[in-house]
Amino acid sequence: MASSLPNGMKELPLLGYIGIDFGTSTTHIAVCYLDGNTVPQAVPLAGKSSILTCLLLREANSNGEAVVAYGEKALRTWFTLSDSERKNHRFAVGFKPDIISGSRAGIAQSDSRAFLTKCFQAVRESGVVRALGREEGMPVVIGVPAEISELQKRTTAELAEQAGFGKVNSLEEPLGALAYHLADGSVSGAEARTGVLVIDFGGGTLDIAWLNSSKGMAAPWGDPLLGGRLFDDIFYQWLLQQNPQIELSDADQFFVWQATCRELKEKFSTHWQDELDSSQKPALEAIEYQDLLALPGRRFAEFRGSVPEFLNRTQRYRPSSVAQEYFSKVDSRLRDLGKEKPVDLLDWIRRELTRGFNQNQHPLALIILTGGSCKWPFMRDLAVDAFGLKRECVRRSPDPETTIGSGLAVYNVLKHRNALKRQKLHEEFPTYKEKFQRRVEEKIDEFTRQTAMAVVLPLMKQVESLFLKWYSEGGALKSVQENIQTFVENYDVKNTLQARDKLLAEDLMRLIRDYLGIWLKEHSIHRKVEDLLPPGTLTVPVPELGSFTNEITKIISNLVVIGLTGTIFGIVYLAAHGTHILAHPLTGLPIALASALAAGLGFQRIEEPLRRKVLEFEWGQNSLKALKLALSENRLKEKIAESQQKAIQEIQDLLKGAGPRDQAPTAARPSSSWNNLQELRARVTGQFEDIVNKVIEDLGVLEEIRRD
Repeated sequence: MASSLPNGMKELPLLGYIGIDFGTSTTHIAVCYLDGNTVPQAVPLAGKSSILTCLLLREANSNGEAVVAYGEKALRTWFTLSDSERKNHRFAVGFKPDIISGSRAGIAQSDSRAFLTKCFQAVRESGVVRALGREEGMPVVIGVPAEISELQKRTTAELAEQAGFGKVNSLEEPLGALAYHLADGSVSGAEARTGVLVIDFGGGTLDIAWLNSSKGMAAPWGDPLLGGRLFDDIFYQWLLQQNPQIELSDADQFFVWQATCRELKEKFSTHWQDELDSSQKPALEAIEYQDLLALPGRRFAEFRGSVPEFLNRTQRYRPSSVAQEYFSKVDSRLRDLGKEKPVDLLDWIRRELTRGFNQNQHPLALIILTGGSCKWPFMRDLAVDAFGLKRECVRRSPDPETTIGSGLAVYNVLKHRNALKRQKLHEEFPTYKEKFQRRVEEKIDEFTRQTAMAVVLPLMKQVESLFLKWYSEGGALKSVQENIQTFVENYDVKNTLQARDKLLAEDLMRLIRDYLGIWLKEHSIHRKVEDLLPPGTLTVPVPELGSFTNEITKIISNLVVIGLTGTIFGIVYLAAHGTHILAHPLTGLPIALASALAAGLGFQRIEEPLRRKVLEFEWGQNSLKALKLALSENRLKEKIAESQQKAIQEIQDLLKGAGPRDQAPTAARPSSSWNNLQELRARVTGQFEDIVNKVIEDLGVLEEIRRD
């Protein structure tokens, strides 16, 4: 039944991968295509996303046994058989852990092969997969526990090959679990790079593995005998103690132990978790579960149990007679389990969790819980207590039974996709970087302009009001000049600057967050911006704006007190001279002086006596009326606005590090602050690039953990 092509034909191009999680209790098969998204699709087995790992077989004379049904149908059919019909039937369950162990290895291999054959047929007939097998472009990957021998890994793959899946590769189940969580974004590449602990607690084994990018997967540990079936036995004994009137045949005892009580255990665990998640959040003592169970032979049994009673039973466990008989055929260690004294199963789990863990050698970012037995509410608490992590650092998918199968399917697809994505991202990033750099420059330009305006506008508003008051009410220009001089000297430039020190850092932080979020979304990268850019990431110091106080005060003094007042003085003089307002003693001025004034050169080019007389002249309503014919209010405001704009520009240039226009930087300017904003632009861009490169690098974490 092996998947094959006619002789002479080559393998078809790669389409995707099929993952098989062949579990002790349930089996899940998933497919993931290279040309779709990285969300694996469950392949239905008997109409369900996962199926019970069990078979119903019938004696077939010399041909051995024939498979009557598998999965839930096998379970239901076994229920309906009469005692006489059961004599030539066999219900097989829990065979996967035993394929190389003890006297049951032969029958366990036969049952495994038969079960996987039915799975192969179901996959073929499902219509979900485009192809099946390596030759058809759809290689198959089967999961194996990390803590098993090479013989068991090889045997597992060979059984799948013999079932018809063609050449099958095995992959450690912890890597499948990690791939699943990487694909859905619940675990980041950075977390996997630091270190992840995968706890796979299934029906037959407790499998623990630590892995990270630098050391790969460390020697796994766990216990291939510590699994959910021990808890099945707790419920088996509990059920029989509550229903002593029920008598079961040997075959029925094994069935109730392996199937009925496993289902009871899962219902009890689910009810416990549902109660904890409910709005009432009852105390453990108040959580109780009741059920009416169907048994073979059309019989029923009532069950009623509380969480405290369950926990008590886990602390004093001894195997039942059915379990003892089963264990004696599986492993010599389990054969003597509980003979000397009761076993504390939770303590056994607790000790096993940390047995192979070295805190100094195994840095840990988070824990992944997977496998059906990790649904137990106590598992998260045990992990938190054992490793000292916060509860949110212990992750579990909504359906941990299907996590590994889906992860096995997505593992190679994710590696293939991420390799292509990394190449594309590296090629495209320079363009995005230039866009970001331009925006940083715009932010710095916007910040320096707003800072300059924050300094200049309130000051110039007062200056304008002083000039307009003189223009309206009259008086001496000297008084205006002195008032402006006093206001400028008392103007608190430093306080205005210091109030804006942190604004640029906050703006740049928002800019990095925004552009990073857009970049992640555009490329469908499941990373949170807050994880990539925690507080304090922006380490480049913004210059202390207060250090510019003296230079900015000098700019204001030069442009406003001297320059603007001088310009207004010159305009007023020319207007007054032209209208003969100041006919004596000024009418005899040389033409050269009038020309100089017309050029707006201000106080310094006018002889001192003349300057003093003009400044001290008391303008009254008549002289103002004549002046306004030559000097309109709008023209006065225009000159003030020109001075204001020039002050804003020179302060902005100073803050940006360009220096005042038409002037070279002076030796007195603090060199440590001079280039700071330009340096900040380069460093912020570099930091953004470093974060992006780290994200791109994290996409290759699977290759670093396991180099196939």
